[in-house]
Amino acid sequence: MASPSTTKAASSAVLADPVLETDSEPVTAEVTGSGQPDKLDHSADPHGQQGQPGQAFAAEPAATRRPSKAAKSTSEAKNRKKPVKSSGSSTKAKSTRRGALSTRRKRTRNNGTMHVSAKVDYAMRALLEIARSTGDDSGRLIKGDQLAEAQDIPARFLEGILRQLRQAGIVASQRGAEGGYRLARSPQDITVADVVRALDGPLADVRGDRPENAEYNGAAEHLKEVWVATRAAVRGVLDHVTLAEISSGKLPDSVTTWTDDPSAWSPR
Repeated sequence: MASPSTTKAASSAVLADPVLETDSEPVTAEVTGSGQPDKLDHSADPHGQQGQPGQAFAAEPAATRRPSKAAKSTSEAKNRKKPVKSSGSSTKAKSTRRGALSTRRKRTRNNGTMHVSAKVDYAMRALLEIARSTGDDSGRLIKGDQLAEAQDIPARFLEGILRQLRQAGIVASQRGAEGGYRLARSPQDITVADVVRALDGPLADVRGDRPENAEYNGAAEHLKEVWVATRAAVRGVLDHVTLAEISSGKLPDSVTTWTDDPSAWSPR
C-alpha cells in the first residue's frame, strides 16, 4: 500500500495538469473562478448514458455554468452607461457668452458714474430712424421690424422699448397690416433727456435717490453740492439737444463746446 505522502503528491500532480490521460479520449478539467477544478462526472455522460468503470466524461460546459463574481463585475462595468459629454459647439457658445458678459461688465466699470444704458441707446437710434424716414410727412408709419433691421437692434427688445416710449408720449403707434410707429411730437420738441427719463428715470442719482435729498455731515458736508452740480452739467447737454439737431448734424453749442476739447475724447 502506498504511503499517505505518496498519495497526496500523486493527487496534486493530477490537479495541476489540465489534461487527464485515460483509456479513452482526453478530458479537460476547467478551473472556475474559485481556483478549484470542476469535478468530473463519472456516473453519466451529457447525453444521459450511464458511465462505465474506468471511463470519464467531460465536465459541464462552461457556457451553462454560473459566471464567477469577478466575471460578473467586469460585465456590469462594461454595461454601465458612459456620461454624455457636451458637444464642442455648446461649450464654445457658453464660453463666448461668458466672454461677452465679462467685456460688458468691464466697459460698464470703465464708464464710471456716467452710464448710457442699452435701452436709451437703442431708443435714440430708433427715434432718429423714424425722424429721418418720415421727413416732412409726420403721419407716415414705420414698422418695428424695419426699425430693428435698419439699426441692427434685437426686434423683441425694441418692441418693449417702443412700448415705453408710447406710454411716455414720445411715439404713437397703430395696429394692423398698415400699422407701425411715428413720432408723437415734432423732432424739434424731443430731447435726449426726454428719452432718458422715459426709460431710466432721473438723469443723475445718489444711492438711488435724487442728489438734493442726500444728507452729509462733518467733512462731507458740502458733497451734496458737487452731486447737484454734476446733474446740472448733464442736464446742460441732454436737455438742450433734440432729435432734429442730431439727425441733421447741426449740434448746439452745448455739445460742440465739449467735443471741440481734445481731452473730452480721451478715456479716463
